[in-house]
Amino acid sequence: MHSSSPYNPAIANAFFRAGETEAWGRGVERIFAACVAAGTPKPVLRYHPFDMWMEFPFDPAYLKVLRAGQTEQVEA
Repeated sequence: MHSSSPYNPAIANAFFRAGETEAWGRGVERIFAACVAAGTPKPVLRYHPFDMWMEFPFDPAYLKVLRAGQTEQVEA
């Protein structure tokens, strides 16, 4: 077991103030649950020695809307 300490205290503080971190170690779990509840893709976790990266993929429906908007702008 090890103590949990944020690699970026500013981001950790932002999540805490937003109510997303009520105790260290629960934030990731709550983020996944929020994505499931919203019907959006789950984040992708990547682990490196002493690091963890969380990537938030765009919802395919959102990307479709973006692509449609780009096509309309090109045609105009």
